[in-house]
Amino acid sequence: MIKILTNNIGLKILSIIFAAALWLVVVNIEDPEITRSFLVSVSIENADVIEDAGKVYEVLEDTDSVRVTVTAKRKTMDKLSASDFQAVADFKDLEDDELEGIQELQIYITTVRYSSQVSISSRVKYLKVNIEDEEEIEVEVTPSYSGTPAEGYRVGKITAEPESITVSGPETVISKIAYAQANVDVTELATSTIISADVLLYDETGQTIGTDRLSLSQDSVRISVVLAQQKSVALSFRAEGSPASGYEVVNIQGNVSTVNVLGAEEDIENLEYISISGSVLNVEGESATVTKTVKLADFLPDGVSLADGEPEEVTVTITIEPYEEKTFTIDTADIDVNGLSGGYECSFSQSSVSVKVTAAEDVISSMDAGDITASVDLSDYDEGVHTVTVSVKLPDGAELSQTVTVTVEITSDSDNNDDE
Repeated sequence: MIKILTNNIGLKILSIIFAAALWLVVVNIEDPEITRSFLVSVSIENADVIEDAGKVYEVLEDTDSVRVTVTAKRKTMDKLSASDFQAVADFKDLEDDELEGIQELQIYITTVRYSSQVSISSRVKYLKVNIEDEEEIEVEVTPSYSGTPAEGYRVGKITAEPESITVSGPETVISKIAYAQANVDVTELATSTIISADVLLYDETGQTIGTDRLSLSQDSVRISVVLAQQKSVALSFRAEGSPASGYEVVNIQGNVSTVNVLGAEEDIENLEYISISGSVLNVEGESATVTKTVKLADFLPDGVSLADGEPEEVTVTITIEPYEEKTFTIDTADIDVNGLSGGYECSFSQSSVSVKVTAAEDVISSMDAGDITASVDLSDYDEGVHTVTVSVKLPDGAELSQTVTVTVEITSDSDNNDDE
């Protein structure tokens, strides 16, 4: 038996070695080593280092994802996925003087499973970030609307709650913010309501600013939409004060005669006109046409506002012209004589006198000589011929444009008796 085992011992040993080698070859062929890459998201640790320094950061060039190249047996590789690898960048790796501008942080890659069976490429990779100051501002939110309410209604008032929001983020982004707006759709709206609306940020050119790098105290606001009914009403103008003596207001007119207003039904139901008067249309002492600019809002009743597109101001032209003049003829026989001493009598040298009167057109056109009362006072005159001023009483609104005089002869009764 021993002879059989030891016979051709060299060939037998060689056969064993060959068999082992053949087994290794077969195993290698069935489960060879292969190389594959996985896209792994980078985890960022200790970001509070940046926050504590009053900074914010932005990942550049999509370096927050890294491609990991690994080598492993096929059977092992088939079990692997991106989740089996961990890529970490740590802000603690930065020095204090590196917390500004563009920086690179080394990415540390490890295997979560099969670490003894997997070989990772030794190539060093980096997370590229831009670090800058963090700014915070308060931005007023402008409410707006689109669409048209139901027939007969208009948007009377629209407000945002809150009226402003706080926005924080990188200084380079914050500096671009020009305004914030929240828009609601009021199409076919027939009742006042409150609608939630997203807040959008805009730059000076009206382009929207993305908020992915910004922090908003709230990204939506409540928009209160108050509907009102619309009505067309006339404008009424009345001047205040009196023009210079001898002048009158002959016309007052605005460049707008009617406006559309908005208000609740109870506020505009009985509103027929808007009265514009007072000191804003004062013409005291004026002797020529004047023009005044009036803000309509100052004369609107409570709860009433101008409709969209209506002018905020109206130009009022107040035409001022001299009084009209007219001459009336008064018979001297109709002149009352006062103050004539006893024993004397008087006579006028002319049968009539002319009385020139100035007055507003409506006053003077309705006057006649019978509306004028004339008298003379002879209490200070003695016998003889005298030129005496006639006292003239005119209707309200009329003025005497020149003094009226008359020639009077005063004689005694005895002279008259002697002549007889």
